Amino acid sequence: MLQPSHQAPTPQDSLSGSHASAGSSGFHASARSSGSHALAGWPGFHAFAALIIVWGSTKEEHDARVRQVLEMTRKVNLKLNKDKCEFGVKTLTFVGDVLSEDGVKPDPRKTSAINNMERPKNKDDVRRVMCMITYLAKFIPQLPPVDLIGINYPAETINGRKYRDDHQTSQMPLSKINHILKANEYSYKVNGYDGRNSVHSILGFDSNILASNALNEDRRSAATCLQSRGMLFGVFDGHAGYACAQAVSERLFYYIAVALLPVKTLMDIEDAVENERPVLPMLQWHKHPNDHTSRDSGKLYFNSLRTYWQERIDLEEDEDRDVQTALMNAFKRLDNDISLEAQVDFGDPFSHFTPLRVALSGCTACVVHVDGDDLHVANLGDSRAVLGVQEENGTWSAHTISNDHNAQNVVELQRVLSEHPALERKTVVKHDRLLGLLMPFRGFGDMKFKWSGEMLNRVYETRPDILSANEFVKMLPPNYHTPPYLIAKPEVTIHTLRPKDKFLIMATDGLWELMHRQTVVQVIGEHLTGLHWQKPVSGLSFTLEQMHRLLQERKSRAILALEDENSATHLIRHALGSDGFGTVDSRRLSKMLSLPQDLARMYRDDITIVVIHLNSANM
Repeated sequence: MLQPSHQAPTPQDSLSGSHASAGSSGFHASARSSGSHALAGWPGFHAFAALIIVWGSTKEEHDARVRQVLEMTRKVNLKLNKDKCEFGVKTLTFVGDVLSEDGVKPDPRKTSAINNMERPKNKDDVRRVMCMITYLAKFIPQLPPVDLIGINYPAETINGRKYRDDHQTSQMPLSKINHILKANEYSYKVNGYDGRNSVHSILGFDSNILASNALNEDRRSAATCLQSRGMLFGVFDGHAGYACAQAVSERLFYYIAVALLPVKTLMDIEDAVENERPVLPMLQWHKHPNDHTSRDSGKLYFNSLRTYWQERIDLEEDEDRDVQTALMNAFKRLDNDISLEAQVDFGDPFSHFTPLRVALSGCTACVVHVDGDDLHVANLGDSRAVLGVQEENGTWSAHTISNDHNAQNVVELQRVLSEHPALERKTVVKHDRLLGLLMPFRGFGDMKFKWSGEMLNRVYETRPDILSANEFVKMLPPNYHTPPYLIAKPEVTIHTLRPKDKFLIMATDGLWELMHRQTVVQVIGEHLTGLHWQKPVSGLSFTLEQMHRLLQERKSRAILALEDENSATHLIRHALGSDGFGTVDSRRLSKMLSLPQDLARMYRDDITIVVIHLNSANM
């Protein structure tokens, strides 16, 4: 077994593997994409799901091939744990099969549960089968789970008939695929960049959103700070509806701007508002026309923001100008305002953005502030920011600069447990969820995890008309004794940009569930440099057939690279259509984009990506 890691491990960096066949090494399937592609076509090697299998007809041949694998892993910057590599084994068990010199045979110990499953009798039974296939597909990139679903999707449903009629035997044309993928893409070049030189540390950015839910719950934001320095970027992943994510995506950057401004500037702004004079804008927004803007809460939002800067003026506080402090104060203040607004004004029950709807839904947030060489990341929840670093030898490394706030983060788990009595230790986090319900341990909104039990009961009793549309927010969480259980205090990471830092990828968990961070960086790095179809191959012997295959792959990659000028779009294309070996399977991509809405959510979440292109020449 092999456990690779890269230069700057975080709590999320350790990658578990599994034992493999003779002289083989196993590691996370998405982490190995660069290596598995490098092995494609080599005799005696097979990259299969989470394993690299190496075999030989003689010990000498076997050992020579193992050395080639070790050299390849060194070239793609994977550090191997020699104690977890297994050599000379005669059999290998994986996903219900036994691999040996006798061939591949089913393992009855692994397949008995599947063989004994009853035939689906209702919708829930069908969904259980779908979930099992989806689980297996994570380990077998070549498995076409959508095809299986297409055959077995319940025929008695309208969506089932439509899906089978429209998509089972046909492939979506490339023009339609591109139309779907590019519908929400957005690109921006920073002023002053002429293609060669820039006085700014950011050259520009690309972003995109691809919905999975019928009503997309993800949001994105980007803005230039006009009265202070720097640029702001954010991705927001909503849950229990999109109201909170929408509100936070519109409001948070204003709170950060107010927290960063000196008191003198805030006094000038207040004087202009008081005397009804024009106020210079704080932000220049960079929005796609499809990005929604709520219009029925503007006055409420402005009044709350004004109260914030008035309090800063009254206290004559300038310490917020430290970016780390400003980010933390802005996050906590906005969440506090969301709570107060919902308690004071339950709002119009017919509005999607009533203060109570915003407060009882929730969202994670990952926000980046870039000013010169100073990079700050403020994170709540499980969205993530990853730096693409180009090493001196030209290889790409992924440097995670945010930590996920969930049960997989041991430090975060201990924080949650330590904030509640020992008697609640078994109930605070159950099944890796907060009170058995919520995956992220930090977030905006979600007042059902923050308000007192008395307050929650009063809200439910007073306004059932608002709550009737969402069963999730109606129930009081079980074992609800010592709130708050959820916090809106961000974890702020500071990083000084270096010449080798080429880009920063921010994305909601919909991307990270499909691709490992190293694969994400590799895809973007190669897309930007063009090396994924130009890189020479040396030191290897190829047959004519293998060389033909390599040239065909390079040609297909070149075409894909030309299809996408937007890096975020290119990443979504790979996330949905990857064949597991660094190329996009157009048939798989077509199927993933053709899924009906009630089925798509079983395969992926909403995906929101921002790729910030850094001006390394100016660092």
